[in-house]
Amino acid sequence: MKFYKKNIYLNYYLRCLRNFNNNLKVKKITKAFEKIDSIKNFKEFSKELKDLKISNQELFSYKFLGGESLLYGHINVLYEYAQLKLKTTLELPSIEHGINFGESENFHIELTGMHNRLYQGDYKKIKINNNFPFLPVYCIGPYIHYSNYYYNIEQYVKKKMKLGKTLLVFPVHTYEKSTVKYDCENFVKKVEKIAKENFDSILVCAYWLNATDEVYQMFKAIGAEIVCAGMRTDACFLKRLKTIISLSDTVLGNDIGTYIGYAFYMGKEVVLLNEVINRYDKNNPGNNYERNLKEFYNAFSCMKEKNTSKLCMQKKLYDKFWGGESLIKTADEIKNIIYISKEILKKSNGFVDRFPLSTYELHQDLKYSNNL
Repeated sequence: MKFYKKNIYLNYYLRCLRNFNNNLKVKKITKAFEKIDSIKNFKEFSKELKDLKISNQELFSYKFLGGESLLYGHINVLYEYAQLKLKTTLELPSIEHGINFGESENFHIELTGMHNRLYQGDYKKIKINNNFPFLPVYCIGPYIHYSNYYYNIEQYVKKKMKLGKTLLVFPVHTYEKSTVKYDCENFVKKVEKIAKENFDSILVCAYWLNATDEVYQMFKAIGAEIVCAGMRTDACFLKRLKTIISLSDTVLGNDIGTYIGYAFYMGKEVVLLNEVINRYDKNNPGNNYERNLKEFYNAFSCMKEKNTSKLCMQKKLYDKFWGGESLIKTADEIKNIIYISKEILKKSNGFVDRFPLSTYELHQDLKYSNNL
């Protein structure tokens, strides 16, 4: 292990120093985009993004220890839920930012030097603890549960009354190191047909990086309203996403994504259209990706079908990857998770090789349970 990785504080500050210009740029750009209500003013959001010219190779994100926890506002909503003030990402540096549908097991790369790991579902917990027996792995259920809404009640009611019965669409999206190709025109036609038969309006949620893609112009041409939850680094991302999903009656997509479990948690009907999608990803999605993809398409393939077996399949996938309601924590439990993390850092003085013993000692002191 490199010398600076032997201590979490040194690791953090050296990364901050080394990536000072990048982090300053990300912060500046994020603050500018935070001012845009990307639900109401998607046109302004997409125009600003077009002028920004994000690189197709380098991830647009903060580069320091705990940067992952800042994505989509996850750490922000957890601290807000626990009624604590967020001062540093080092207490919860390793919040999984999305669902790993391929269930990749790069544990030694991802978790070496970490003193905790936080997930929605417990699909990796046993395997991680087989590799890192003393690493606290917290599984807390759907992150969206912990988030407030972006709009207040008055704003929400006004918007919902205008929309009526709403179909919310999540087209397949990319990130900086991936591309997808599919028949956008055919997908839009399918959505239009479904909407005409069952809904008053169509909302289409664009992923921030793809906000200037042609498919959104196609949707706009059939009368759909385009919205966005904001940039990945925006602390209000999850709040906007929760508001967008709450405005819908049915959620439809053509690829698996975190939105499925969020919509399921919020009581929305979820439908997946099985489109032919050609993917290219520089990162290996994991050995189980194709298998899980098929399971999701099978479970969420039908609309308006009262099928008990389908519902059971949906619930099984939801519980596995998003944790379900049984894993949701109270505000005090989230507060305790943060407290335990602080104590591990304090006992170890940030030295990675002391994390296991510090965790064990704290476990003994607090009679700590793995079920927390």
